[in-house]
Amino acid sequence: MVNRYGFFAALLLPPIANAQTFTTSGGAIPDDGTVVEFPISVAGLVPSTIDTTVFGLETVCVNIEHTWISDLELHLVAPDGTTALLFGGIGGDTDYFTYTCLNNAAPTAITDGTSPYTGVFRPQGQMGLVNNEQAGDGLWKLRILDTYAFADAGTLLGASITFGPDPASYYTITESDLPIIVINTSGAEIVNEPKVMATMGIIDNGPGNMNHVGDPFNDYDDHIGIEIRGNSSTMFQKKSYGFELWDASGAEITEPLLGMPSESDWILSASYSDKSLLNNPLTFDLAQRMGHYAPRWRHAELMLNGAYVGTYTLMEKIKRDSHRVDIAKLQPQDTIEDDLSGGYIFKIDWAQGSNAAYWDSQFLPPGATNGQVIEFLMDYPNAPLPQQSAYIQAYTDSFELALNGVDFADTAIGYRRFLDVRSAIDFFLINELARNVDGYRLSTFLHKDKDSNGGKLTFGPMWDFDLGYHNAYYCDGSTVEGWAYRFTDVCAGDAKLPPFWWNRFLEGPAFTD
Repeated sequence: MVNRYGFFAALLLPPIANAQTFTTSGGAIPDDGTVVEFPISVAGLVPSTIDTTVFGLETVCVNIEHTWISDLELHLVAPDGTTALLFGGIGGDTDYFTYTCLNNAAPTAITDGTSPYTGVFRPQGQMGLVNNEQAGDGLWKLRILDTYAFADAGTLLGASITFGPDPASYYTITESDLPIIVINTSGAEIVNEPKVMATMGIIDNGPGNMNHVGDPFNDYDDHIGIEIRGNSSTMFQKKSYGFELWDASGAEITEPLLGMPSESDWILSASYSDKSLLNNPLTFDLAQRMGHYAPRWRHAELMLNGAYVGTYTLMEKIKRDSHRVDIAKLQPQDTIEDDLSGGYIFKIDWAQGSNAAYWDSQFLPPGATNGQVIEFLMDYPNAPLPQQSAYIQAYTDSFELALNGVDFADTAIGYRRFLDVRSAIDFFLINELARNVDGYRLSTFLHKDKDSNGGKLTFGPMWDFDLGYHNAYYCDGSTVEGWAYRFTDVCAGDAKLPPFWWNRFLEGPAFTD
C-alpha cells in the first residue's frame, strides 16, 4: 500500500487525506485477441467496505505503451466480479497513455483528451459500479483487451487504484416505461467472437405500465449466447451485441421477443453514433410502408452484469426466415436447375476480416483511383457449396454486364431481366432522403429467391442508417443539396465507393420515370 496515489499518480494529484493506493507492475499486452488481467492485491483497507458516499474507489491510473492505443479496451474488475469500463477506442497511431488517471470528478472526459493523455480525466464507463458496498479487500484486476488482433503490440508499464473519502458514484435506473432487458455473463468477458453463454430476462408489463428492475421476467427468461458485433462501431464506448437464444445446454432455441415473431437470432443495437436512436427505426418504418420487409424493432433499457448501460434498440437480425427475408431455404443438396437458383442473401460491405465467402465485382466503381473494388459478401447461406457460390456470382456478373451494355435499357435483353427494379427505386429514394453517407457502398443488402418464385435480384432489407439524416460531418454527409449516390464526387479517395449501377439506372426511363 502507498499512502498517496501510487508510483506515478503522485506526480499528477495533490495528496488526499486517508487515501490508500495499491499498484501492479504490469506486463505485456497480448495481440492475439485474448484478454489479459493484471492483478492488484488490496489488503488492510480502512474502512473495509466501499460505497458511493463515505469511502470507496476514487482513482485508477495507468501507464501504457502501444503502437495503436485505440485498439485497447480497459476494465476494472472488483473482487466480487463487478466490472467497470475505464475507456476504449481512445487515441490512434503511435499515441501513448503516459501517467493517465481516471477520476469521476475530473473536469475533462478522457474522450476530450489528447495523447499522451497525461493528467486526470473522467472515465468513459461507470467506474463507481464497484463501490457497491462490497468488501474492498481482495484481488482486484485491470482487464485489458486488444480489440484488433494480430496488428499491434504494447505493454502495461504499471497501474494503481486509489481508495478515499470521495468515492466514484454511478448512474442506474430502477424503473422505465420501456421494457428492461437484464443480461448476466457470470463474469465472462463479451468479445467479438465466439459467443459466450449468459442469462437473459426481459421485463415488459405492457403499454401504459411501468417496468421495474426487480419485476419478474415475463417476456423471456433463459440463456443466450452473446458477442460484440459491428465493424468500426466496436471501438465505441457503447457496444452493439448480437445474440442467439439458447437453452441451458447451449442448444439454439426460438422464441418471440417483445411481440416480434419467434426466432433465435437478434441484435441489441447501440446506435452510438445516432443519439436520437431513431435513424434506423425511421428507415425501417419507411421501407415497411413501401411494402418491403425491414427488421422489426423495440427500444429497451439494458442492464448488463448489474450495470445500466443505456437505451438500446432490440431488432431482428437480417436472416432468411418466413417472417424476415422470405425466400426459399437453400439446402446442401440444391446444386442444379431451379433448386440452385435461390435463395441467397448477400451484401456490399467490408470483406477484410470477414469469415464470409465473398467475391469482387468485375467493374471498378466510377472514379476509382486507388484500386478500390466492390466486394460482395455472402450472408446466406453462410457456408455455400462451390456450385452455389458460382451460381450467385455468375448471376450477379450477368446483371452487371447487362447493365453496362449498350442495350441496358432494353426490356428483353437489358438489366431488367435480372433485377426487381421497384426494389432498386425504393432503395434509392430512402438513401437519398436520408442522405446516407454510407449508402450504396456499405451495408447494402440484396437477395434472390428461386426462379420459380420470381427469382430476380432484389434490393434490401434496409440496414445501418446511423449516419444518415444529417448525422455525418464528412464527405458532404451533413448537406441537404446534391445526391448521396454521387459520393465519389466529394470523396473519391475513400476505400469504399458506390458501384456504377446508380449512374446507369438514371440513364434509362424504367428507373427515372
